[in-house]
Amino acid sequence: MAKAQRPTANELQRDEVAESLQETLLTLQRNRKKLIAAAIVLILGVIIFTAVRSHRNSVIIESNRLMSDALEGYGRLIQATDETDRQREVDYTLAALDQLHDSHGDTPLGHEALFLKGKIHYELGNWEEAQRAYQQYIDEARTAEQRAQGRIALAYAHENASFSQPNEQARRSELDAALLNFEQAQDAAPDHSYLTYYAMLGEARYYELTGDNERAIAVLERIVNERPAPVAQTDSADEADSPLDTELSEQLRTAIREQESQASFQATAKLRLERLRARAGLEAPAPVTVVETAGGAPAADADAAAPGATQAELDAADGVSTTEPAPPAASQAAP
Repeated sequence: MAKAQRPTANELQRDEVAESLQETLLTLQRNRKKLIAAAIVLILGVIIFTAVRSHRNSVIIESNRLMSDALEGYGRLIQATDETDRQREVDYTLAALDQLHDSHGDTPLGHEALFLKGKIHYELGNWEEAQRAYQQYIDEARTAEQRAQGRIALAYAHENASFSQPNEQARRSELDAALLNFEQAQDAAPDHSYLTYYAMLGEARYYELTGDNERAIAVLERIVNERPAPVAQTDSADEADSPLDTELSEQLRTAIREQESQASFQATAKLRLERLRARAGLEAPAPVTVVETAGGAPAADADAAAPGATQAELDAADGVSTTEPAPPAASQAAP
């Protein structure tokens, strides 16, 4: 009787592989429907991801195009000398900004379109339109910093509106609205942020305009004591971005910054403090040193500013060498 042959190691291994493959096939057959469903879900996921990514890219391209159109119109608006041309560029720029916000208001550029819209109305002296745009910017703000920036801009719009009011009651109402927004900006801004001192300068100016020099002095003294002076022009630790400086294109930041000067809050506060103390007879006014401006020309003496001048005019007369932004230039002086 012949002996049964033992399976070799190779034959055993082949049997194990065959059994494993058979089990796998049986498992796939039993779960065929689930696997097909999973494959469909995976394919749909890839399609949706690709579509969303494509849509996001198209939104970025479209929003940048609209902002670029608005900035080009804004540039032409600034340079326009003929009133007809100027109004045409105003209409063009505002239409581009409205389209950008209406189509892509949930994007950073769509949101910033509101601020630029307010800025244009501000520079045109359309105070109510500027206030509405800035208020909408605040309402749609996503961060505390954006709310603080919007509050400061809205406060300036109210302050400048006060100068054109027909009576004292209406003027005081606008000034009170400005103060409220300056205070709310301080509440929203991070501690010791440049926005805090931006708003504090506005608060001090409110007290000056309403004749409360004592409180104005107290606020200015806080700025001098709390805000360190810039170490150097290039000291990034004391550089403050424009209120428009969020997630914007470099083109937008450059365009806005070209329209704004920068001022050291501490230096501005010191010079205003000297004038106020001298006016109140608290101490002799300190001499004001003539400072060269960025263009190299000597700045005017601080006392050269006209009585009742706006802060932008006072700061220009102060000749402050700067690394921090001044507020939007006030285009109307107080009576």
